[in-house]
Amino acid sequence: MDDQGETAPTTHRLAPSLIPMDRAGPQFGQALTAQILLDEGMKVQGCSASAALLFGRDRGTMQGAEFREFFPPEEWNRMQRQWPGPAGEPAIHQWRGTAWGSGRKSFLAELTLYALVTGETLVQIGGVEVDHEHHRLAHLEKLATLGQTVAGVAHEVNNPLTTVIAHAQLALENPQRPDVRPRLETILREARRMAKILRGLLTFAREKPREHVRVVIPEIIEATLALRAHEHRLTNIRVIRELSDDLPPVAGDPDQLQQVLLNLFMNAEQAMLEAHGNGRLIIRAYVEPTTSGVRLEIEDNGPGIPPEVQDRIFEPFFTTKGPGKGTGLGLAIVRSIVQSHGGSIELRGQPDQGAVFVITLPPHAGLQGAAETVMPSTDEGLPQILIVDDEPELAAVLSEALQKEGYRVDMASSGPQALEAIARKSYRAIISDYKMPGMNGRMLHGVVSGRQPQLARRILFTTGDSSEEVLQFIEECGNLLLLKPFPLEELSEALRSLLARS
Repeated sequence: MDDQGETAPTTHRLAPSLIPMDRAGPQFGQALTAQILLDEGMKVQGCSASAALLFGRDRGTMQGAEFREFFPPEEWNRMQRQWPGPAGEPAIHQWRGTAWGSGRKSFLAELTLYALVTGETLVQIGGVEVDHEHHRLAHLEKLATLGQTVAGVAHEVNNPLTTVIAHAQLALENPQRPDVRPRLETILREARRMAKILRGLLTFAREKPREHVRVVIPEIIEATLALRAHEHRLTNIRVIRELSDDLPPVAGDPDQLQQVLLNLFMNAEQAMLEAHGNGRLIIRAYVEPTTSGVRLEIEDNGPGIPPEVQDRIFEPFFTTKGPGKGTGLGLAIVRSIVQSHGGSIELRGQPDQGAVFVITLPPHAGLQGAAETVMPSTDEGLPQILIVDDEPELAAVLSEALQKEGYRVDMASSGPQALEAIARKSYRAIISDYKMPGMNGRMLHGVVSGRQPQLARRILFTTGDSSEEVLQFIEECGNLLLLKPFPLEELSEALRSLLARS
C-alpha cells in the first residue's frame, strides 16, 4: 500500500491454475471462479461461465466485448487512472469498485488483474456483493444515518409537544377565559407540526421495495432539510436554496433519493463543523441543458477533499474520516443509488475551498402532471358508519366529528366487537385501525370479505405504522389508507370517496 492507501502493482509469478484459456484448455470455461481473459486492447477473448452469468450474458456474447462495457463510465475512468493496463511484464493489480451486472444492476466487486508477458490480462472477480446484499448494506447505512438524525428530530418534536401540554393545562384551569380559543389554535398548529415531522421521519425510516415514481426534487430537498433543521440551527449552519422554478419531475424512488441527499448533507455538516464550527450549505437545482433533466449541486464551505484521494471517495469502505467515524459505505451507496436512477454523480471543488457534489438525473419519461382526484358528492344522504379502534379516546373524537357532519356513527373497540355489530346492523362504510390486539385490520378485512364483499371494499384503514407489511396489504386489497395523525378534513374527504364506491 502506498501513502494514500492505493494498492501498488507488484510482480507475481503466475500459478498454473491461472494460465489463460487458450493454453489451459476447456477447464477455463468451466472454472467455478469468475475469470475473464482480455487482449491487449482490453477486449474479452474468453471467460468462464460464472463470469458470463455474473454480467448477465452467455459466453458467446461475452466474446469480443469491450471490458469497459461492464462498468459505469466514472468507475472505468478511475480504474484506468489507477491501472493503465498491461506493460509487457507480469504484474498484479487489485481494484475494488462498482460494476454492472444483468439489467445494469450494480454490484460491488474486487478485481485481481494479472498482466501477462504476452500483453494479455487475466481478470479474476471475487468479493462480489450483488444487488440484494448491496441493498442490505444500503439499509444498514440508512439505519446508521437514521440513528444520527433521531436525536435532532426528537428535539424538534419535544418543543411543540411542550407547547401543546402547557397551553392545554392553562386552558383547562379556566375554560371560560377569552384566550382559550387562541390557545386551542396554537395546540392544533403545533400538533400538525409534530405530525409533519414524524411523518417525514417514518417515511425515511421504513424499508420497502425500490420503486420508481414521479418525483418532484424540491419536495425531496425540503423534506430532507426538515430532518436536519434542528442541527442546522444548533450548529449555526446557514442553508441557501437556489432552486429553479421550471424543474421537470424525475422518475425515482423518493426514499432512496432522500437517502442520497441526507448522506450528502450530513457529510457536508461534519466537514464544515470540524473546519470552522459553523458553515454554509448551498443547494442548487436547475434544468440540465443537455438532457432536459435535473442538475443538483450540494456545495459546502468546508476544507474540501484532498486531490490524492478524490478518485477513491466513491470506493466501498474507503473513508476520509477518523477511526470509528465512518463506515466507508455512504458515498459508495450514494453513487449506486444515483446510477440506478440513470444518473451520475461527481465531485468538484478545490482543497480549502469546500466540496461540490454534482448529481444529474434524467427527466421523467411522461411529463404529465399527477392525476387530480375528484371527490364525489354525498348529497344523497349521510349513512351509518362503524368506527373500529382499540383507542377509545380516538374513536370517540372521530365519532363526534363525523356526527357533526350528519353521519350516524357506532363504535367498536376490537375486531370481534365489529363483527358482532356488522351482524346486527347494516353499515355503508367502516373506519378501522390496522394495528389492534387480537384481530388486526387485515384479519377483520378477511372475515368481512367472506361475508359482505362489497362492505369489505368500503373499509377505510387508519394506522400510524407505514411499514412494508401495511403498505403491501393496502396495495393488494385496494382499500383506502389514512396515516395517523391526520386532520379531520382528510378523514371527511376519504370517507366521501369511499362511499362513492359501488
